[in-house]
Amino acid sequence: CGVSRAFYQILHGNIWEALRYNPILAVIIPIGIFYTLSSSHSKKIALSVVFF
Repeated sequence: CGVSRAFYQILHGNIWEALRYNPILAVIIPIGIFYTLSSSHSKKIALSVVFF
């Protein structure tokens, strides 16, 4: 499955290889990690305005 292969490649730092398997997942996972780890409420609001 392309999703599991892309996730594996992202975990090992191979972003270009992950893009080859599943480009949408390779873009969504880093955005989700950044969104989850950001502690500032204003950053979350700014991201929600941009992406939703």
